[in-house]
Amino acid sequence: MAGSSALATIVLAQATPALATEAPDISICDDLPSDPEITVDRVDPVALPADWAGIATSSRNWIAIWTEHSRTYCVETAWMFEATNLERFGERFLGFNWIGLEAFGYVLIDRARQGREIDTGSRPLFSPDGSKFATLQRSDANYGGFEGFAIWQTYGNMLEPYIVNAGPPLYPMYDWRIDRWEGEQCLHISAVPYDRFEGKWESLPEVTRDHYVSSASNDWRILEGVECETGNRP
Repeated sequence: MAGSSALATIVLAQATPALATEAPDISICDDLPSDPEITVDRVDPVALPADWAGIATSSRNWIAIWTEHSRTYCVETAWMFEATNLERFGERFLGFNWIGLEAFGYVLIDRARQGREIDTGSRPLFSPDGSKFATLQRSDANYGGFEGFAIWQTYGNMLEPYIVNAGPPLYPMYDWRIDRWEGEQCLHISAVPYDRFEGKWESLPEVTRDHYVSSASNDWRILEGVECETGNRP
């Protein structure tokens, strides 16, 4: 499966000894091996936003991240056609969307300790107090880096999956997304029936969405409705 192979290419837990300068060293990343069979048309480094200055730098094949333990952590981008929507989530997390060969996803980078990255499939949504985040990705051909529904805990320096499952069935609903948290124990989710837009993806922003909830009181099952405690229909 394309998503699985994309996940396998992610380089995890590559950290280096502390440097004298308090900034990431891209040369450390460039010295790491990269698959010579990977070829993409992109020739320029991933363009980094201004608010990544001082904690990240990039080359053609890598993004170097400065961690909270004063290490350089390396995120491989050699196999990505595009890396877009780069953003920061406070001081600890960074993230971006990526597109590869018949695959796509979202890389979330954790600067805690010596650094770590995971693929969340789609942009994660952090809870109000930041102690957890949720992600939901369901694609037509399972091309996402992560496919399914997940909640991760982020207490302290922890980054651990709390709920991970296959998520809702794709058909007949499409464009599943998490809309918002209600407090710390409930998610509001929405999707669109296929026959409501009939494959005209450009019309999705104007189409009426169906609503669902997922809450701790219902074991985080995704239920039709708008009320957190009961999942009752509107």
